[in-house]
Amino acid sequence: MEPPLFNKKTTIRKASWAIKLLCLTLLLPTAIPAEGQTILKIGPPLKGAWLNSLMPGQGYLIEIVTDPPVIFVGWFTFPRASDAPQNDPVSHRWYTIQGNYSGSSVEALIYETAGGSFLGPTQIQTVRIGVATIRFTGCNTAELDYRFDDTGESGTIIIVRAIPIDETACDSLLENPPVPDQIASSQTSVFMNVGLLDMPSGEIRSNQMVVVENGVITHVGNHNPVLIPADAAIIDGSSRYLVPGMVDTHTHLATNVREFLGAVVPSSAEEAARSQLILYLARGVTTILNNGDFGEALPRWGTETESGELVGPNIYAAQYARGNNNTSDGGPPDRAVTNASQAREFTRQAFADGYQFMKVYNQTPRDAALAILDEARILGMPVLGHFPQTMSSRQLLDNGLAMVAHSGAYLWKFFRNNINTSDALIAEAIQMTLDNGTAVTATLGIEELIDQIWCNDPQGVAAYWAREETRYMHPTTVSLNNRSITSNRWNPGGCNRGAYVGVTNFLRKFTLALHEAGATLTMGTDSPTVLGVPGFSAIDEVQALVNSGIPLVDAIRMATWNGGRFISSKLELAVPFGAIRDGWRADLVLLDSNPLESTENLEDIVGVMANGNWKSTAWFNTQLEIIAEQYGN
Repeated sequence: MEPPLFNKKTTIRKASWAIKLLCLTLLLPTAIPAEGQTILKIGPPLKGAWLNSLMPGQGYLIEIVTDPPVIFVGWFTFPRASDAPQNDPVSHRWYTIQGNYSGSSVEALIYETAGGSFLGPTQIQTVRIGVATIRFTGCNTAELDYRFDDTGESGTIIIVRAIPIDETACDSLLENPPVPDQIASSQTSVFMNVGLLDMPSGEIRSNQMVVVENGVITHVGNHNPVLIPADAAIIDGSSRYLVPGMVDTHTHLATNVREFLGAVVPSSAEEAARSQLILYLARGVTTILNNGDFGEALPRWGTETESGELVGPNIYAAQYARGNNNTSDGGPPDRAVTNASQAREFTRQAFADGYQFMKVYNQTPRDAALAILDEARILGMPVLGHFPQTMSSRQLLDNGLAMVAHSGAYLWKFFRNNINTSDALIAEAIQMTLDNGTAVTATLGIEELIDQIWCNDPQGVAAYWAREETRYMHPTTVSLNNRSITSNRWNPGGCNRGAYVGVTNFLRKFTLALHEAGATLTMGTDSPTVLGVPGFSAIDEVQALVNSGIPLVDAIRMATWNGGRFISSKLELAVPFGAIRDGWRADLVLLDSNPLESTENLEDIVGVMANGNWKSTAWFNTQLEIIAEQYGN
């Protein structure tokens, strides 16, 4: 039976669209807007007299109450039967639509009132006859989806305000509805009408829909018909930006009472690490590559964060192989390797413990480092690290080092701490890196911090501790950083306050040259063991890359795509990450501001999703305050 509300062609097209979208038009609490369409949240400025744009004589009187949030629509229309008289005043029908609304959506019922007379005492009857969804696409335009119970008739009506008003009167309704505080990966999530940062292109695609199921992205694109469960969590992305989660490829979670550089550590170090995991997520870091812990194996935590049992980023872990106990390398004695045989056994044990990577350090013996590279290759474990002083940098790269942990490692070893090294030698180092396909983590942010506090400069140190994020440092980390700032590590005897700026500038120059030559650079912070606060230091690192002359879009690519592709490809992961694509892991950050306009906009976070588990910024803020209060900062 043809619904009388449209001409036949329009009705069939609209009804077909509604059926294809299935639950999204009527069964879900929020309907999908057409591409490029604005959806206003419901409020009093939208009440008034409205008309059917194609059928003169159909009108709607809309009343909106805020407390409680109720919408009431008086709908003056005609009989639905095709053989009933049309445009006949005697045949007019009065329907009413009433329901509660939230944000931009309303779940409403359609009622019909019959009987009665103008002066007579005849009793009237009001019965439910269907369901409706209303979407206000502007101050003067709206869409009404309907479905009648008895016949199943459905369609969409375009309505307009009888007397148009200035669109600016509805500016207050353009705000996005509240986002959920938490969504588990087991629940389907839908990001609606969002600006999507595509990687690796670096372009923003507008009006996109992203569907996430069981921690995996299952749809990316415009609002083509997509079947979505009725209980899906809807996140409004209007005027917002969805970006891949950041990947910090150089972290050191404190997981044991034995701490780096011999700082005094309380027995609550595991609690410190758990709070650090929340800090990473709070600032959009959804994956970390831990470059060596000093106690409990991290693979167990990686399993727990993947399942959502533990709140934190996805964790990949490298076992740390330091030099002999009598060398300057930091770390506990049981991380020391002295020869090739011990190194092979150490690598096999790390693999058995669940570590995915190995790391060589400053004083790892030459034979031990080569044995680690060989044994790790057999086991499928990529090796990263510094350039050991015990062998040539070229030999290490030629034997398969997958990633250099700092651009500063070239300065310490290959350039022999000479910041005035020749352009020819710089070009040789870069070509050596390119020839071997070796990735480099710059860690420029910590160089800027070291420059700030160099020689225990009172103003620089005061500015460092005045940073907002230091409130969330565990006392262990505070102790470690205080010790490092005042000791000869960054306050050597006779040091020159302005000396370190030369190191910082050289590393900026070298990192930019690596980038311009096409080397793979990733974002890494060395947090929390070297001054930086987890998560917060990641955004500082992006800015430090920009300070070196690297365009912001490229710095963001390093922090997302490059890190994700490095780990995904080296470990041959079935579900890769680092971009927003069908079949990729759902590591996402929703921003209120365009990330390509300013590094600061990376902090304008609405919420973060790691492996399909969503937490809002409101949730994180509560946790951060708990952490600060607990630590007495």
